Amino acid sequence: CGLHATKRRAIARELVSARFIDAAIMQRSSGRVLSPMLRAIARWGEAPRVLGCGCDLTFARGMSGTFVKPPDLKGDNIDVMPRTGTGKTVTKRLRRDGLVPGVLFGPGDLTGELLQMPKQDVERLVRIYGLSGIGARILTLNFPDGVRKQDVLAKQVIYDATNINVENVNFMPCGPETEVKVKVPVRVEGEDACPGIKKGGFAWKLHKTLTVTCKGKDIPSEIVSNISAMDVGDKVFLRDLDIPEGVRVHMTDDKVPIIKIAGKAR
Repeated sequence: CGLHATKRRAIARELVSARFIDAAIMQRSSGRVLSPMLRAIARWGEAPRVLGCGCDLTFARGMSGTFVKPPDLKGDNIDVMPRTGTGKTVTKRLRRDGLVPGVLFGPGDLTGELLQMPKQDVERLVRIYGLSGIGARILTLNFPDGVRKQDVLAKQVIYDATNINVENVNFMPCGPETEVKVKVPVRVEGEDACPGIKKGGFAWKLHKTLTVTCKGKDIPSEIVSNISAMDVGDKVFLRDLDIPEGVRVHMTDDKVPIIKIAGKAR
């Protein structure tokens, strides 16, 4: 970070030419996959210097107002603004300007309230919680007047599968007592101590998420399973999971396997 900008750009160009351009020529079928990587590495030389504030530099560039805050200080908040106009032309212009279109749907509302928000805010949360985890978090929308705040769930996050850029987000209001249906990610812990993994197996999540119904205040951010004592071939069933009180899983059979230590033991 202390290097002069010219030197950083020179290093970035050397990395591109030495490692990736030859690969792109040799594997022409992979050119479209490598091109985003080439562009990302080329931008390394243009990255701003550290300002000493602990900000994520990738997202500090081009921000203004509240968006220069370090990610850990902003919490689960998204600054939104009203949006006018719909259609491909409008949404393409928004994305080109670093914004993401969105819609806030109220109960029984078929059209919704058109919104736009900084791309950095949405991608920061996706980076922290994942594409499945962000849907199990209560987010707060901050409106420009500084008075209106709305607690919501991200019911639908649409992204480009080729580069994982978020293209659209649909929200729904969610208060503490609102009963909602959400998908909660399943997380595995204890892999370092797992005998089955030490023998050459791996943790296979047969269900990466579980659909649950609960009140907004009771939404679990994740459902954790400890596999530290499992061997190759062992399974974790739905009945073995620690489901929080007030949370109902949308599965009728508690013998459904959720995680399996798969593979062959050495």
